[in-house]
Parts: sequence; C-alpha cells; structure tokens
Amino acid sequence: MRNLVDVSVSPRDINAATLAEVKGNLDISDSSEDTYIARLIRAASEAVAQYFDRDYRRSTLIERLPGWGGTDLLLSRWPVESISSLTSGIATATTVLASTYSIHGRRRDTVYRPTGFIESVEPWTPFNSSSAGPQRDYTCTYKAGWLMPGEVADWAAATAYTSSDDWTRSTSFAQVLRFECTTSGTSDATIPAEFLTASDGDTITDGTVVWTARTATEIPDDVHEAVIVTVSHWFGGALEIPTGIKAEAIGSMRVDYDTSSNSMTPPLNAIPGAAMLLLDRWR
Repeated sequence: MRNLVDVSVSPRDINAATLAEVKGNLDISDSSEDTYIARLIRAASEAVAQYFDRDYRRSTLIERLPGWGGTDLLLSRWPVESISSLTSGIATATTVLASTYSIHGRRRDTVYRPTGFIESVEPWTPFNSSSAGPQRDYTCTYKAGWLMPGEVADWAAATAYTSSDDWTRSTSFAQVLRFECTTSGTSDATIPAEFLTASDGDTITDGTVVWTARTATEIPDDVHEAVIVTVSHWFGGALEIPTGIKAEAIGSMRVDYDTSSNSMTPPLNAIPGAAMLLLDRWR
C-alpha cells in the first residue's frame, strides 16, 4: 500500500545546478547558448527526480500513511527538515503531540514515537475523504528535501536580503543550520555571533535583516555534480532538442519535448553512467 502524498508548497527553485556552474564546466563565457543550456539543466534536474522516483527538492508536503503498530512511521520524502503537524484519524483528526515523537533515521525519513503508532485497519478511504473508514491512519504535514544551489549563498556584509527569496550559510562558524531571511533588510558589517549558537527555529537580527535558523540541508555534492555531468554530456550532442518535434524514440529510449514551456522529459537511461554512479547512494 503506497502512502498518499500531496505537495502543499512546491519547490521554489527546481534546478539542481546553476547556469554559471554548467557554463564554467563547459568553459563557455558568452551567452549565446544560455537558453539552450537552461533547458538542459531543467531537464537534467527532472531526470534525476525520475531516477530517484521522488522529488528531492525542498517542499512542504501532506502525507497520509497507515500505522503499522510499531514505533516508526516511514515518510516518502527526505531529508525531513521539520514536522508542523501529525494527526491520527481521518473523519475526526486527533493531534499527536510533538513532544511524543522525533525525526530519526540515517536519511531523516522516520518519525519515531516510543509509545508507538496504532495499527491501521481496512478499508482505506481516499486521501480527501471524510467518510467512515479507518480511524488510525496518520496525516503528517512536513517540510522535506534539499535546498538547490541557486537558493543559498555565503553570508555577506552590508548586503540587501529579501524575505521571499534568500537563504544564507555561515562562513565563519561550523554550523549545520541554514538561515532563511524572514524579514527583508540589509546585513550588518560583521557576521552575527548568534549563527554559532543558534538552534532550529531561533531568530537572529543582523542589521535590519531577520534570519530564522532551519535544519535545512543543501543538495549533496554527488547529486549536484551528477546534474552538471548530465548537462555537459547532453550538450556534447548526446541529447538533441530539435525544433518542432514533440517526441523522438530510438529503440527503448524516448524523449518527449514540451516546447510551450521550454522544458522536456528525458528518459531515465538518458542519464550517463558516470552520473548514475554519483546518484546511486542517494536513491
């Protein structure tokens, strides 16, 4: 039985590599191929999601899943950054207190509750149904996935930051947290010392900027590099994007083009072997 997942807030940045990174790898300095390369980056980012069989980009999700009678609930998306709510029951939802569970697992993909999750019973009702059915299913609203390369930048002094767009990382302190701009403003002349001691959810005033500390994770180097390798491979002619053609097939390989949105959906086996080796540990 598959869990039912609804994306409440979609990823802000869907590209797992930046245009500047790919152009640097290809040793391209002019802008004549920018549109083409941008399409390849979009396609490679989507191809990796297909290869993983999950969207790996940070988003807010609502997932309904059955209890199995044990201490763990395994979520479909990871790494889990935070859980905003966990309830049991569908027609009548009961809140599971946050103090009774925590995020566990090597991949931060498990909700652990020492007192356990009651086993669900059949029949299983649809995701949006309020009709009679199992009252022991659980609904979890949470943030999970990786921040993309274009979302996070090193902290800089006297810099304008926007609350709807910007994240930063500390370059002065060893800190696993990332900091989301939650009030727009201009940063101070020196990096806030609070970056060193912050805990998840803490707010930090930096000049006129307010940062909120998050247990957010940037895309791993392996996955990031795999997208760059894939785009470089395609740019060399491994995957052409002909004008006016909606689909192409060679044997078992098929490529569908969406020319209206400048994107395309490549097949899994369009990812080069070197990139697959980088990706396999994260599947």
